Amino acid sequence: MYSRETMDHFLKPRNVGQVDGGPQGEAQNPDCGDTVRISLRVEAGQVAEARFRSQGCSGAIAASSAATVLLTGKTLDEAASLGAEAIEALLGGLPPAKHGCAEMAAAAARAAVAQARAASG
Repeated sequence: MYSRETMDHFLKPRNVGQVDGGPQGEAQNPDCGDTVRISLRVEAGQVAEARFRSQGCSGAIAASSAATVLLTGKTLDEAASLGAEAIEALLGGLPPAKHGCAEMAAAAARAAVAQARAASG
């Protein structure tokens, strides 16, 4: 059973889309094949905007939405440490079988941050 917060992020996902030309990271959930791409707009070493595109289940969409919320406003150093636990906490938890959704979103977020760091210097 999904929490109210998870259902809210699934039914009304935040930050859907893509930042054109920005750093991006992709990840796939090996358990089911869900995918996510997270793209960023970085200004002065801080994530000014984070967007996602995901193909997958409700858990994948909710976790991707939550990841973008957590990334926005963070420094690249802070964003580099985004983990599945923070995503699950924002969502009020995920069923154990959906933990891979949060792992996937966190991996895509960290990959986008790594690309942003590489581009900056």
